[in-house]
Amino acid sequence: MPIEWLQREVRAQCPVCNADGPKSAVLTTSHVILGDPGITLLRCRDCGAAFLDDLTPPDYGGETPQMLDYYVEQGAGIDLVVAPLLRVPPTSVRRYLEIGCSYPFALDFSRFVFGWEVVGVDPSPLAVKGAEALDVPVVHAYFDTDLDLGAEPFDLVFCSEILEHVADPHSLLSSIRKRLSSDGLIVLSTPNAEIVREETEEGMLARALSPGFHLILYNRAALEQVLAMAGFSSIVIEESPETLRAFAACAPAPIERLLPSDPVAAHALIRTYLGVRSKQVSPSSALACGLAYRHFKECVNAGLYDEAIDGRESLARIYREGYELDFHEPTTVTTAPHLPFNLSSALFFSGILELNGLRRPEKAAACFAAAIDVAERIHASACPFALHDGETEGLLRQSLKHLPMALAATDPDRAVREVELLELMDRAKLPDPLLKETRTQTFVRLVHAGAYRAAEQLVPRIMMQIHQDGDSLTSLDPLYCLGMLALQTGRADEAAEWFHRVSLTAERSGAEGRQELLRSARHHELLSREQAAAAG
Repeated sequence: MPIEWLQREVRAQCPVCNADGPKSAVLTTSHVILGDPGITLLRCRDCGAAFLDDLTPPDYGGETPQMLDYYVEQGAGIDLVVAPLLRVPPTSVRRYLEIGCSYPFALDFSRFVFGWEVVGVDPSPLAVKGAEALDVPVVHAYFDTDLDLGAEPFDLVFCSEILEHVADPHSLLSSIRKRLSSDGLIVLSTPNAEIVREETEEGMLARALSPGFHLILYNRAALEQVLAMAGFSSIVIEESPETLRAFAACAPAPIERLLPSDPVAAHALIRTYLGVRSKQVSPSSALACGLAYRHFKECVNAGLYDEAIDGRESLARIYREGYELDFHEPTTVTTAPHLPFNLSSALFFSGILELNGLRRPEKAAACFAAAIDVAERIHASACPFALHDGETEGLLRQSLKHLPMALAATDPDRAVREVELLELMDRAKLPDPLLKETRTQTFVRLVHAGAYRAAEQLVPRIMMQIHQDGDSLTSLDPLYCLGMLALQTGRADEAAEWFHRVSLTAERSGAEGRQELLRSARHHELLSREQAAAAG
């Protein structure tokens, strides 16, 4: 995504605070849709909002079948979308409205988990297809005050990543307020405008801008202001680097009864939903593929490896029936004629299952290598939807990191070569902190595997890295392994010094949770000094 950063002013009226006058022109870039005119982003000095110079919204009725498959298989972050709903006491909601529901996963989840009476509003073909596949009620239209959604008000209205698409936020939010019960709550999420700066990683910036689709970006102050202007008197805004999440009501009670975040319980509910629903839809569909993949991912992330093995079998059947590929043979999947959009990510989690759950590093390495190949093939395609979704490129980096780590126990020389290849890679593809972690973990695993000759090749870079990091907790494992390497290769004096440095570093940086390592380091320091004395 080519970006030109600007330093000039443009006279315009802010769509958030209505201030008319000079606005900072921030950047210009190409439209997401090839052939459409480029966009220019302006920033309001009064409220902090950023907005396009042309606020004409695109046509949301024109998604392609490829977009449908991508969103269902990979793009939809179901866990992130439903997370704010889990902050709302379930008994406080009977009627739930979602505006801009897209493929209505959140509606289906809320009906399945909470038993709410749900309805969505969305004009896109994605929503129509999703409503049919999930059998949830969705009104195929743009939301406005006159839209017939029944006479009763709603206890909860949800807008996930919608506000940034709207040119007139005041009209939307005022219409929502009129649909709420007196004790009702609006929950919304939207990209954080503070992320729009030159040093932001390209993928994060692309997601925030979504050039041509995101018309207005809000910072905390602008979001609070636009909600207050719509009549919401009780507002809570939670901020992360990429996202703002807001809870707003016309009375204090709905805000006061919000539940604290409980990630463990939340993921357990999501895991149950995904596991059940993935078996209730057509097994050869993109929907089954997306649900089964996410269930498998949740099981691996939770360390539930027995359940993950079953989940992988379910996903493998779907890949075989719907895509004619053998998920159990990673080396063959890259030659399949049609690749599901989540295949690279699924291969990564299969590699983690093999590495940490089944203790089969050779099979893990095959999975990580295939994940890298598949991601690069998908990214090289002409499909714009397969770029910068956040997960695909993040897990590609993790696959790059884990490949040499897995190889350390089975092919030490190749493990070192892979590290050397990563050192030559563009740091935008594998940032320096991740490279350092990869190098360290590969070295540690080589030493533990007894691959001393291969480990020796990484020693100069490991020593330089420790020198750069200073006395930090991250240095403990490589220091200990430097000692073990020296001890096992007949350099007892040197080994004793490395083991002693483990103790010194732990004292300076605090290592309360590493007592076993410290005991082992002290034991091996004494052993090394005894061997050195005997040899001298």
